[in-house]
Amino acid sequence: MSKLEKAAAFYLRGFNSQYIKRRTGISMQSLLKQQLAKGIRYTKEDIIHHQIAYIRDRYTDDDIKKAYRDMSREYADPYKATRGRHIVMLGCAFGNYKRVFSDILGADTYKQLRNECWKKKQVATVKANYGVSNVFEKETYDQFVTAKAAADGRRERTEALVERYGVEHPNEHPNIAAKMIESLETTMLDHYGVDNPMKAPGIAMKSAYARQSAMKEKYGAGNSVQVKAIRDKIFNNRRKNRTLHTSKPEQELGVLLRAYFGDDDVLYNVVVDDRYPFRVDYYIKSLDLFIELNGDRCHNTHWYDASNSRDQQIVRSWIENMNRLELESGKPSRYRQFIQTWTERDVKKRLTAKVNKLNYLVFWDGSCKQVNKKQVPNLSDVYAWFDAGCPSPQNWLPENTY
Repeated sequence: MSKLEKAAAFYLRGFNSQYIKRRTGISMQSLLKQQLAKGIRYTKEDIIHHQIAYIRDRYTDDDIKKAYRDMSREYADPYKATRGRHIVMLGCAFGNYKRVFSDILGADTYKQLRNECWKKKQVATVKANYGVSNVFEKETYDQFVTAKAAADGRRERTEALVERYGVEHPNEHPNIAAKMIESLETTMLDHYGVDNPMKAPGIAMKSAYARQSAMKEKYGAGNSVQVKAIRDKIFNNRRKNRTLHTSKPEQELGVLLRAYFGDDDVLYNVVVDDRYPFRVDYYIKSLDLFIELNGDRCHNTHWYDASNSRDQQIVRSWIENMNRLELESGKPSRYRQFIQTWTERDVKKRLTAKVNKLNYLVFWDGSCKQVNKKQVPNLSDVYAWFDAGCPSPQNWLPENTY
């Protein structure tokens, strides 16, 4: 038998890539590619049918039952073990042993064998938890029956999912997960008028309170960004991953927001809805909070005020530089962008936020400092906000909102 034929035989018996590579020197990718060139394309059904034929030719029913009992004793949760094809018995590695055993032994015999092994596990569990082999000796019989019924239901549901969809949990199947999300959004809209629980003020407040309580209990601070050890850990990880020197203030702000609010609660560079028809730097779902970091030079360091003589002088200076550079190069200069951003776009965004009464925060410090020969963002007004406990815009500095 050639190495390729040997590798194909291992594959059809269910063994994973590492096993095949160690014994034949052929990777699974190479195996499948070579077989495909011959017009051979394997499926999961091919593996199951091959395993059934392989075991039938070599083992008796008693051998098969013994192997199943050994597996049941060895693995607390055989279904999880099949994910990595860790269950190896009867010369095969299994991803779906139920199909194989049920086909060989017959559905009724397999069910009896499965229930026999399950009951032995239950007796062992009861003995370990209660010190007896008979649950009737304890007053907890009702609880035991309830727990057993729940376990039976979970097991049957898992088996049905594996058989029909090849997954053990509904969330692992994209179509089922999508339907669950759609159902949740519909329920949330019906009950609370929002499609996400974190958009409901009452739920968001409870979630934030629970998170802050856990943080205070563990670290003595309301949020992780206030804990120096956590901030240092974030900094060290970025330095270790060599991303510190490429970090921009906007990216650093994202790290801080996610550390405090959680990855799922923070959206980056998105148009949230018609209330603010611009891409906002960050949006916190639980607070319905829009955050802009105007740290670039084109935003200056404050809101543009057409009646302020100093602001007028800055604009005149930019116009002079724009005209000079464009006359020399014949191309639009960056000052044209500066003027449009500061005097038009930022003003329009601020007015939109004010008219729609948004929770709207704007940070201005985009400067950097030198740390170990690397540029690290200062974000002074960002850290001041975190140190204050992330108050709402209405309770924060007027220069940081509209």
